[in-house]
Amino acid sequence: MDEADEMNYSESERDEGQPMPADSSSRTASGTANTAAAVALLPTAEQLEIAESILGRLNPNSKSDIDSMIHRKGQVAGLVLASLVLFWWLSVLNLGSNSEYNDFTSLISSLSFMTVAWLLPILVFFGSLLNAAGRHRGKPAPSLFAGIFFLICIFFASEPIVRTLAGSGDFNTGASQSIRLLILGFGTFFSAKLFIESFLLDWVKKLQESFQGIALAELAGHDQDGEDYENSGNSGNSENSENLQYNSGESASHSN
Repeated sequence: MDEADEMNYSESERDEGQPMPADSSSRTASGTANTAAAVALLPTAEQLEIAESILGRLNPNSKSDIDSMIHRKGQVAGLVLASLVLFWWLSVLNLGSNSEYNDFTSLISSLSFMTVAWLLPILVFFGSLLNAAGRHRGKPAPSLFAGIFFLICIFFASEPIVRTLAGSGDFNTGASQSIRLLILGFGTFFSAKLFIESFLLDWVKKLQESFQGIALAELAGHDQDGEDYENSGNSGNSENSENLQYNSGESASHSN
């Protein structure tokens, strides 16, 4: 080995022992951070399961059908709610507390009929919200409180007619009070159901728009080729994560 070869060999050994340049380390760290941030923005498995449950129950035919269902359900919910307010104003508030048809005191906290008439729809509405939360999130506590709220509402609605049949008060008055409370309760339940469904569909729509790689068919349980969601949709989160990692690593190598 001559003197020139010895110099080249020593220089290569010195180069191999040197650390990586600072700019290369920063690019690698930046690429890792970008990958972690991109993976964090992916939909979670719980979000995909909730979306699958919503679409499986409401069964929209296409993405455009979601928009029409949101509009239709929201519109009908508003019409029913406005009709209930008008009905309550005419059949309860307009008669006044001195009317014989509003002469009633509940066994629960000695509430008057006029108080029960506006309290019952509120309990039904919040019970519907808790019921939907327990069904789609698979949580027992919201369903428990929803059942309690619904039981109280059933008691309020049936109390006037039951007490009348037991010999306390006029039958026509008790029947009128129970019928009005039932109309308010069932109408509120129907309106709340449509409003919640419209809200859930809007949430699924925004979820799909936020993650462009997710197709409606995957969320509904089947992809465009008819494959089961267990084989395609549930693995979408990990596959998207791997793709993001691969793309980020590829872009980092190009930048180097």
